[in-house]
Amino acid sequence: MSGSSPVRLPETAVLRPTSGKVLTVVMGLFAAVGLFSFVFRGAWRDALGFTPLAVTVVYLCWMLFWYPSVTVEPSGVTVRNPLRTFHVSWPAIVRVDTRYALTLFTKTGKKVVAWSAPSPSRYAGINTVRPDLSGLNPNVGQKLVDADNYGSIAPTGADRPGTVKLGDVPRSESGLAALHVRRAWAALRDAGYLDSGVVEGTGVATEWNTIVLGAVGILIALSVLAGFVI
Repeated sequence: MSGSSPVRLPETAVLRPTSGKVLTVVMGLFAAVGLFSFVFRGAWRDALGFTPLAVTVVYLCWMLFWYPSVTVEPSGVTVRNPLRTFHVSWPAIVRVDTRYALTLFTKTGKKVVAWSAPSPSRYAGINTVRPDLSGLNPNVGQKLVDADNYGSIAPTGADRPGTVKLGDVPRSESGLAALHVRRAWAALRDAGYLDSGVVEGTGVATEWNTIVLGAVGILIALSVLAGFVI
C-alpha cells in the first residue's frame, strides 16, 4: 500500500428499494382508513379486533419490504434480510453475482444473498437504454444479455467484452447494489488493503434479527387472541 497519497475509503451507503417503502406506506394508509371507518361508525368492538391484525399486516410488510437493506461501508458489506443480518468483510469477498439477486461469494464458499436487491426480469431489458448504463465500466455496455449467462468476478460486471447483464443495470435494485460493492472493492484493492488476502475466521458474521422476529411473534399472538376474545 502506497503511503505517498491519501487513501479514500468507501463512503457508507445504505441501499433499499423505494418500492418497498411505498408499499409499506400504502398498506399503512389502508389500515388507517379501515380503522377510521370502524371508529366513525362507532363500532368500537370491531375496531379493537381489527387493530392488532392491521398492525401485524403493516409490520410484516415493513419487515419484508422496508427493513431489509444492503449497507456498503469501510469495514465491509452488511446484508440485512428479514430473518438474519450478515456482515461480510472486504477481504472475504471473491465474487459478486446478480443473476437472481445481489449475491456475495466468499473465500470459504459461503454465499450471502440480499433479499432487498433482486434482479430485474428479462423483460426489463426491453426498456433499458444506454443512459441507464451510466456509471458502469466505459468498456462495457454495448449491448444487454440475459441473466442466464452471468458469471462475473468482482469487481467487473460482464464476462464478455461489450456486454452488461440485466442484473447489473444500475437502475435495478441488484445492479445499483452491485455497482456500490464493486466500486468500493476496487478502491480498497487499488489502495492495497486486500493485498494480504488474510480473512479473519470465515469473513462473515451472522446474527438473527431477534427483536424484529420477537415483535412479529407478539403481534401474531395478539391478533389471534383478539379474534377469540373480542
